Amino acid sequence: MTVFLSYSSKDSQYASELDSSCMLYGVNVIRDDRDLKSYDNIISFMNNIKTNDYAIMLISENYLKSKCCLYEFTEFMKKDNFHKKLLPIMLPTFQLTDEMFKSINNYFEDPNDSPLNNSKTFFLFGNTPETNQLSIQFNNIWKYLSEIKLLSFQSLKDSQYKDLFSFIGIYDRAIWDSLDQILKMKDTEEQEIAFAKLQKEHPGSYIVFYQLATLNKNAKKYKKAIFDYTDFIDKFKDEIHQLMGFYGIGVCYFELKEYDRSIEFHQKALDISSFGLWWYSYQGLGDAYLIGKNMPLEAKNNYEKKITRYVKIWL
Repeated sequence: MTVFLSYSSKDSQYASELDSSCMLYGVNVIRDDRDLKSYDNIISFMNNIKTNDYAIMLISENYLKSKCCLYEFTEFMKKDNFHKKLLPIMLPTFQLTDEMFKSINNYFEDPNDSPLNNSKTFFLFGNTPETNQLSIQFNNIWKYLSEIKLLSFQSLKDSQYKDLFSFIGIYDRAIWDSLDQILKMKDTEEQEIAFAKLQKEHPGSYIVFYQLATLNKNAKKYKKAIFDYTDFIDKFKDEIHQLMGFYGIGVCYFELKEYDRSIEFHQKALDISSFGLWWYSYQGLGDAYLIGKNMPLEAKNNYEKKITRYVKIWL
């Protein structure tokens, strides 16, 4: 499952929160700030977003004033049945009002504020038809947003992102309701019995197996969690699931103070990643080198790689 996440760099905190939630449930999130290597392939990157399974747009005033965001949204709208694959989410700072429309529309019409005067935008796109049609793109997108029921970011958080996971087809009410009940249990032995029963009922659900491992990790039962993550890796061979498992094992070995093993598994996560560098494991490597190995230069190198993948390439 691949999801393209489109957002303004000024709203990156919301993007990161949603990205982390998707990662926990095995959803591969493509982000231009993490998966883009240079200016040379920005156009091809955005042209290829139509090939992803779904697109999530984090709508804000910043988003609708961004040349790149408008282009990303417009490109995805070219996909067949795009309304079934495109999920706009309204951020807390945004309202679909006449005042907001006028503010953004005036922004494009004001020659002093227009993104057409942005040298980086011109460098990336030149004098293309898309560059000359920003106002048209904005009006088309606004019209589309006005005709659909918009989800709010806050409502998604309140539902633990279930509406999002339902939209992309990984939400099974029976499984999620059972997980909710199990996670509320106070007796750990009772939890394990309930998880074993749920695994037998849904042997193909990676969410069940992964949540069992995560539950044990959070309960500081690290050796049990490592066993569960290993079982998870053996059962689910998709790249994103392998990454999730290796990262979880790396965290557990770090907590057990087995720092060489922690480095080994975080590195495995990085080695197999083809869709973008796994910034979580850069954090894990940095921690292991700094705290466990007393190698500050190695730690600094990995922390910098994490930060580099988390910095927006353009505004």
